Amino acid sequence: MARRPYSKRTCESCFEIDVREWHRKGLLRCGQNCSFTWSRGGKPLAKIDVVPRGDALVLALRPFGGGQEAGEPPEQRVPIVWTPCRFGGLRPWFQCSGSPSRPACGRRAAKLYLAIGSVFACRRCHHLAYESQSERPAHRALRKARKLRMRLGGGPSLLDPLPGKPPRMHRWTYFRLVAKAIKAQECALGLEVEDIGHRFPGLLPPRAAARRASRNVKFFTPRALAAWNARARGLPRYSSRGAPRAG
Repeated sequence: MARRPYSKRTCESCFEIDVREWHRKGLLRCGQNCSFTWSRGGKPLAKIDVVPRGDALVLALRPFGGGQEAGEPPEQRVPIVWTPCRFGGLRPWFQCSGSPSRPACGRRAAKLYLAIGSVFACRRCHHLAYESQSERPAHRALRKARKLRMRLGGGPSLLDPLPGKPPRMHRWTYFRLVAKAIKAQECALGLEVEDIGHRFPGLLPPRAAARRASRNVKFFTPRALAAWNARARGLPRYSSRGAPRAG
């Protein structure tokens, strides 16, 4: 049965600001005033001025067109809160100041969206949904496999072989990502075969139609991939106690 399309607006269709990206670029420090311009289809739509002031950011939105460029733009103060990380350091968050529908929010968020008027708020305040929530399970698994392939340094095509270990990536991290990519790819193919069998009964052989992939089945694990890699390279395999295993 086809999924009912979402009537909500999606996060991908709205302008967004990410505190993690600004923190990596050092834009949260006082004196680091900056401006950003949003464009769509090569046409600029809006400009935002960011002014750090202590433990908050002052945002001034300047929309283009409609004769709204003149005069001082409305300002919005967005507090910044910091939480300690597990291995040291601090992590910044936006503290949502609410929207016209929810004036008092106060929850922490890494991203704020511009969906109603000129107010930046979190996803819950703007009642936004993700595009992946309206996807079919097969398309969701396919998108996950492509995303993992690109994270490993390869292309989005499932017909290409899986790329090798990128430089400076830990071996177990590589095996874990490869296992996830293979599992998502097998799940997507199995769900497509199952969908074809439902739409066109008798088209596929009974043996192929019986091979249905489930999202809860573990096709590959990082430990199995590490053992296979060791056998291919002729390295000794190690047991759980660290001693070399015979064979």
